[in-house]
Amino acid sequence: VVVDTQTAILQQEETEGGYETAAARLQEMEGLYSAVAKLINCGKDEVAFVESATRGWTLAFHSLKLAAGDRLITTACDYGSNFVAYIQAKERLGIEIVIVPDDSSGQIDMDILRKEASHPRTRLICLCHIPTGGGLVNPAAEVGRVARERGILYL
Repeated sequence: VVVDTQTAILQQEETEGGYETAAARLQEMEGLYSAVAKLINCGKDEVAFVESATRGWTLAFHSLKLAAGDRLITTACDYGSNFVAYIQAKERLGIEIVIVPDDSSGQIDMDILRKEASHPRTRLICLCHIPTGGGLVNPAAEVGRVARERGILYL
């Protein structure tokens, strides 16, 4: 359905123009924002559609108010583009990057995560739930509980 809809939109843009197609499909798009907002329990004004997951993640990360001395926790299996953003934030803002090792199954070591998350300067936990290739699935809900319990941002 998604591919068919996207193809139809592109074909319509080709014959009618981008602005005209956007205007003609406004109600359809509004419905999509509402459906996603309901699905993830937020307001439709809090939903954004972007061209890729990397772009969405980058926009979210760079919108955070990090400061010198803040600690960012991540894992070794995070995406390279995310590490570029971490290193830029370290160089520009003076944040500390903490890489939590894997446990024996290859997932984030939850005991070490809990210890690192207890540090008073820990401000953000970044986790790649399902990295590309390899079959690893990190315990995203459990990591989220750790973040929530400590008032830490979670991306």
